[in-house]
Amino acid sequence: TNNHYQMAVYRKKKAIVGIDFGTTYSGFAYAFTTNPKEIYLNPDWPREFNQKTKTIVLLKKEDKSLYKFGTEAEFEFLRMNRTQQSEYMYFKQFKMKLYKGDGNNRSFMIRADNGTGDIENIELFAIVLRHLANLCCERIRTCTMLPVVPFNEILWVVTVPAIWDKGGKEVMIQAAERAGLLDETRENFLLVLEPEAALIMCCEEANIQPSQINYGKKFMVVDAGGGTIDISAYERVIQEGVELRSILVPNGGPWGSIYSNELFKLFLFDIFGSKIENLYEKVNEVLNNYESAKSRLEKSDEERQVFIDLDPLIEEEEDEEKD
Repeated sequence: TNNHYQMAVYRKKKAIVGIDFGTTYSGFAYAFTTNPKEIYLNPDWPREFNQKTKTIVLLKKEDKSLYKFGTEAEFEFLRMNRTQQSEYMYFKQFKMKLYKGDGNNRSFMIRADNGTGDIENIELFAIVLRHLANLCCERIRTCTMLPVVPFNEILWVVTVPAIWDKGGKEVMIQAAERAGLLDETRENFLLVLEPEAALIMCCEEANIQPSQINYGKKFMVVDAGGGTIDISAYERVIQEGVELRSILVPNGGPWGSIYSNELFKLFLFDIFGSKIENLYEKVNEVLNNYESAKSRLEKSDEERQVFIDLDPLIEEEEDEEKD
């Protein structure tokens, strides 16, 4: 069967690497084909205490090469003065620009957040994928003391939102190819829907095998991320080679948490006025305070008041009044 052929191909690889290219955060995990249940994460992101880092890209304007990635890119950019910032291209939360819904294979230019230039979307995605892939290979080499594993000896698994149409998925495949992840057979690359990956992980963490789910049982997976909310539904079935059957075309919408951030930013405009457009660093600091407060919320906190530090903008307002 095709499944058996695929498994035979995968077992020939030395490692399996999963790349989570998120709207707000990104990261990777890896396992060796000799023991695929033993999964390793990267705990060493610069200026980050999580197992992921922010999806922020800082390119050199002169040649559009990668200067910094992740939380470190944000830190480096915000500590620059305006003249220094003009020499770089800063990109944040750009993944959702691929959400169009028209089914076309799209290549277009993405404008840097600081307005210093444009870059093709496929090239920007390729830069991120190549960087994460290189980091993972270096991590494997450091932890195992083995020689660097070539890209073509790795099964690469990249997750995408379920709501992305054929065009959005094709852009990611082209970016992976440009990043050098695909070998000549293209059999060492898998594009996986995020809610389906979440389903497998939930089963693993709960130590539940599909065979343990009652026949006919139906359930839903809701993957609420930074850019999208993806919804999928499954049924436990009796069918050769298949234990779970999708009973709903995965759907959802661009309803992720970044949109609450945008509403909060509009709230800041109401309080402090349009002048905050020129206070990028201060606004970013307050938005980070908001994001931090939001990420600490739990279901049990429904009645708890949450305080968000607006001091960076308040201090700026007080300084202007003194002048």
